[in-house]
Amino acid sequence: MTTPELLPNPDYIVDLCESVSTAKTQIGVTALNFASDNLTRELFAQLEQASAREVEVSVVADSHIFLELANRAFGHIPLHHPSGDETRAAYSRLRKAGASVSVVGQTNRLNPYRGRTHAKWSVADDTVYAFGGANLYAYGLSSRDFMLKYSDPKLAYSLLEQQKLIAHDHVRYPGHQETIPDGIVMLDSAIPGDSPIQRRVQELASDCEYFLYVSQYYPKGTLKNILRSKPGEFYANTGIVAPTRANKFLLNWDRQMSHISNQYSGDQYLHAKYIIFTLPDGTQTAITGSHNFNPTGVRYGTIESAIETSEPSTIAQLTEFAEHLSDFSLPQK
Repeated sequence: MTTPELLPNPDYIVDLCESVSTAKTQIGVTALNFASDNLTRELFAQLEQASAREVEVSVVADSHIFLELANRAFGHIPLHHPSGDETRAAYSRLRKAGASVSVVGQTNRLNPYRGRTHAKWSVADDTVYAFGGANLYAYGLSSRDFMLKYSDPKLAYSLLEQQKLIAHDHVRYPGHQETIPDGIVMLDSAIPGDSPIQRRVQELASDCEYFLYVSQYYPKGTLKNILRSKPGEFYANTGIVAPTRANKFLLNWDRQMSHISNQYSGDQYLHAKYIIFTLPDGTQTAITGSHNFNPTGVRYGTIESAIETSEPSTIAQLTEFAEHLSDFSLPQK
């Protein structure tokens, strides 16, 4: 296994398309949002072509992608998001080409957090993109986010096996944990209230002497109280960059209630999710992935993915990402 490479969103989608185009045996994509639009049409085309050459292709996406849930819960979202007819047609073409496509989750008007599959990874043969927060659609790929790229056949096999379990019965997904050379992989189950990721984050936060926090949201509950008592760097979205009125209100409210000084002043939406903890002995440990460090999703059984790592190279790349949050550009099309 090689040391993972942090790929910011513009590089991630390009690299993923290249890996899919040369894959010979297996491809898997799991994401909350995987829609067909101007930044992902090439990926859909490459997945079709891979299926046509008899590569085993599987996709798991949450029903959230069709925005039915968000529209009903929060009102109209003022974003160009062609996730309806175009994405359904793209999924249909993939199925006809021989791919397995599963849309999991149910639209729930009363509880938009129940039963979501928020984990994110992509696999092409032995190449794995994971433990970032990148969603595969135009707005998601234009946010400040990344994926970690690994070359690891064992990890590729393991994540594809977990993807099969989620596709088969996401509401009973039992979760998963394993150790790889870069750290400990943690996948939260669909059991309401059960989150090994959240528990480990709180343990490390309690032990740390300094933290670097990056997430789209402010922490809540126990984690918020712990971090308020610690020195650290804190980066989360402000209401200025929020895409909806409801989101602006929630972020501004969380900012006022957290009493944590926010150092993020970028003009693009921050979607990455990780914390680097500096421990009393001077060592550093990070948890990075799809988890927003917010207990709301945990309460209702959201499937999440993350890795706990103390690998110096990975820590250095995560640190550099925070240092260059303002240095961001979109891929040219």
